[in-house]
Parts: sequence; C-alpha cells; structure tokens
Amino acid sequence: MVKKLILLLSLLIVVLFLIKFIIYKNERKKLAPNVQIGELAPDFAVIDSKDDSLQLSELKGKYVLLDFWSTSCVPCREDLPKLKQIYSHYSNEDLILIGISNDSKKEIFLKYIQENQIAWKQVLDELENKGIVNQLYKVKGFPTYILIDREGKVVDWKISKVPKIPL
Repeated sequence: MVKKLILLLSLLIVVLFLIKFIIYKNERKKLAPNVQIGELAPDFAVIDSKDDSLQLSELKGKYVLLDFWSTSCVPCREDLPKLKQIYSHYSNEDLILIGISNDSKKEIFLKYIQENQIAWKQVLDELENKGIVNQLYKVKGFPTYILIDREGKVVDWKISKVPKIPL
C-alpha cells in the first residue's frame, strides 16, 4: 500500500513538473520578438527625438542595436553605462545604436536624455510613433535588446541583458 502511494505521488510530481515546463515554454514564446534569429528584421520608419526621420532599412551595411527602454525602468538605467561604453567603443566601427523609449511624456524623455548625456539616436515610440516599433517587435519587457547585422538580419535578442557586439 505504501509503495503504491509513493509511486502515485512520484507520478503526480512528474506530471506537475511537465505541466509547469509546458506553461513556461508557452510564456517564453510570448516574450519572443516577431522575428527569429537569422530572419530579416522588420523595417520601420519613425521620427527621432531631434525630429529627424529614421528608417531601419536605410541602415543596411551597418550593425544596429535596438535598445527598448523606459525612464521608469530601473534595469534600463543600470544598463546605461554599458550602453555608453558600447557607443563610445563601436560608434566609429559601423554600429548604430538606437534607443526606443516607451515613455508617454515627452518632457521626461527629453530631460532624461539631456541629463544623462545620451548621444545616440533616440525614438519616443509610444507618444510620437504610436508604439509601432514596440508592436512590430512584440516587446513585452524592458530593457529588450535586438542586434541586427549588416544584411539586416536579427543576430541576437535579449531581455534584460546587453548582447555582445561581434565587431
């Protein structure tokens, strides 16, 4: 009787583990961008913080690092020194860094850029561009980083971790 009970409990634990694993895999898929590594990155055309037009497809021939962030995101603020280091080290080596903010207040967004001396291109996606880039890439959390190669293909994407730059 005890052996049957132990066997039944063991079987129940295995089934619960499998259910949890399946749920985890499905939730992970929801966080994935619309494109997979190796596929062409979806093109977008937006207006940046300096009122200049910016189109991803015009940047072919260069690596592009998309940084999806928000001023209220603590990990985003913590990653800023690393992004500044990447920008200063690779900006002369065909790497374009583009910050894509999810903020809804332009004044806060612009103040943050100025106070933190952010030199690379910034896009206020939610307010100025109706969140089109976040929707296109299915961004669910911040920070999210998507690295695009010279041919316009996604080579890496990370949530909460700056990817390594292959230059």
